[in-house]
Amino acid sequence: MMMKSNLGKLSLLSVVVFVMLACGFGPLTTSPSSGVQTQIAAGIQATLAARGQATNPSAPANSALPADLAKRMDAAKILVYEDVAGDPSLTPYVKTAIASLPGDYTYLGDAMGTFMDKLTSDTPWDLIIMAAEMRETVSGGYWDLINDQVNKKVGLVAEMWYLDQINRGKISPFLEECGIGFQKNWDRSAGANKVEYGMFWSMPDSPVFNSPNKVGQFKWSLNYWTGDAGDFVSLSPGSNAVILASHGENNTHDYGLITSCLDGRVIVQTFASHDYPTDAMVALWQNYITYTLSNHFKALP
Repeated sequence: MMMKSNLGKLSLLSVVVFVMLACGFGPLTTSPSSGVQTQIAAGIQATLAARGQATNPSAPANSALPADLAKRMDAAKILVYEDVAGDPSLTPYVKTAIASLPGDYTYLGDAMGTFMDKLTSDTPWDLIIMAAEMRETVSGGYWDLINDQVNKKVGLVAEMWYLDQINRGKISPFLEECGIGFQKNWDRSAGANKVEYGMFWSMPDSPVFNSPNKVGQFKWSLNYWTGDAGDFVSLSPGSNAVILASHGENNTHDYGLITSCLDGRVIVQTFASHDYPTDAMVALWQNYITYTLSNHFKALP
């Protein structure tokens, strides 16, 4: 029975490799078993993306992670809070993104109490993902704990588009350390022009938009949420933060919507993921995770 099982796995792997070679992805590089699985998953995603590009120019084109980074990510301990998991009508973009990335994920969905417990645990996290899109507001004492983790050089990706509601509270020390401040609220009326809610890549060459996926800038929105569309941030005086995407062309100091700080270990997204195309947003989340983790590893002794 063991031999039959192994032959079945070998046969399946052969088919997948054949498909990848036929599509021009080249041979697999030498890496641990989970790294190979990652490359296979990336190759399959790239094939699907390439097929879709004829009709969808913004479709992301995936590439396999470098073997050394994939190996480190295999063992990375990643805590994920994603509140849309509690709404069956919404695709959990983060959960979809991590399905084909290496890493040891503790996925909590929308369990806020468990999220706080995990933040206070002895687990040596490498990355914390806080995707609060449903406005189940992660505020107050949560930010004391998140900031404590960031001070330990743990990576962070935070989606929060209610900064206008909490920027004067306990999140303030984090914002100060990150080098950003709340600028203004971003409103959208029902039936608003979708083009007016596009955004520009202020740093188009950043790995956040290019690795492991090529993600083109969002020229329009889906207008999934009406009313509050998010928040703009600006850089504090003397800040080392980088505005990666903004509401205006060539904005590098204000109107920020995707911002990186603390040597790339932290990314703050101040708009709702579901306002933009699914494939592109899932690809962008994969890039967020890869980018912050790689910079977290660089910061370790």
